[in-house]
Amino acid sequence: MRWVEIAVEIDREAIDAVANLLQNAGANGTVIEDESETGSGEFFEIPLPVPAEKKETAIVKAYLPQNDLIGEKVNFIKSQLEVFRQFLTIGPGEIALRAVQDEEWADAWKQHFKSQQVGRKLMVVPSWEQADESTGNINIYLDPGMAFGTGAHPTTRRCLQVLEDHINGNEVIYDVGTGSGILAIAAAKLGAAKVTGIDLDPVALGIAWENVTFNKVGDKVTIREGDLLSVAGEQADGVIANIIADAIIILAPEVPDYLVPGGFFLAAGIIEGRRDETLRAIADAGLKIREIHQDGEWITVYATKG
Repeated sequence: MRWVEIAVEIDREAIDAVANLLQNAGANGTVIEDESETGSGEFFEIPLPVPAEKKETAIVKAYLPQNDLIGEKVNFIKSQLEVFRQFLTIGPGEIALRAVQDEEWADAWKQHFKSQQVGRKLMVVPSWEQADESTGNINIYLDPGMAFGTGAHPTTRRCLQVLEDHINGNEVIYDVGTGSGILAIAAAKLGAAKVTGIDLDPVALGIAWENVTFNKVGDKVTIREGDLLSVAGEQADGVIANIIADAIIILAPEVPDYLVPGGFFLAAGIIEGRRDETLRAIADAGLKIREIHQDGEWITVYATKG
């Protein structure tokens, strides 16, 4: 399969907003090339050597399938960049396109994906490395492939930390938009008894199952294609949705029906500009907002049913 690499040069202030834009356009993740160590990208961030005169811009890259929709998606990105200029310092906003093959896309970032501590005990480890099992850490081995989720993005990291705080053992969990399966695997390793990872993307489903198998949690975690409404059966102790604000707003009214009393809804991937309407949708669904975390421009919400 052929892919199109979309590289956008922007001011650092706009990194998170543009990364989110590219994901909304259909990218499963972003790569950020920055001469400083600011910003964050799901898959990875590349801090480049800092020259004597440091550039004030960064490059955000994403990969989209090369098909009949690519022109429409590029035009959407261009139009949204102009909208962003009304309230953000975008900088050049120049877009460069390049065709790439599966292998080039999938392997290019691996040299930059390193083991990282993401919680008190949670550790994300590339599947091609071996972690020290004597440290007492809970190691999540991961090969995200083309699926969103390495633990590098602030929303993924925060979700892992919240799960570490609230998974007590024997829970039933639904993970909507599971991507690489990182949150589903974390929930299982933290003690959840039954976890269902749900995604609409067949590529993500395959990668998620490979990661589940590699982490030896296949007895606890299943991966299903669909959405919460089509997949969920029994009520759960928790629903995780690290997706985007629009999807959370649509999902929120349905969540209480799938939670036991006291069950939690962990919603993330919310850009700061959509904070209020997303919080309102969660509250209007009858859920009680217990925690709001902000990491840069990203909001994560922990709410409960009762």
